[in-house]
Amino acid sequence: MFLPENNSYVHSNDVSNAMCNLVDVIESIKSLNPELLEESKDNDGSDFTVGDCLEELMEFLISLEKQVCTK
Repeated sequence: MFLPENNSYVHSNDVSNAMCNLVDVIESIKSLNPELLEESKDNDGSDFTVGDCLEELMEFLISLEKQVCTK
């Protein structure tokens, strides 16, 4: 997938790597401090949790991977 704003390409291996890293981070949090996933994502008392942010990030990476693999 070509990104015209910075004249570069996103490679499927890079997206897959990011997804694997994110899974590793999530699994580490689950094993070391699962309560962290339920904590607010910021100090402003947001309703969104750390777990919500990680889930959204994974959804974005899955979407990006589909775009990269179909182009």
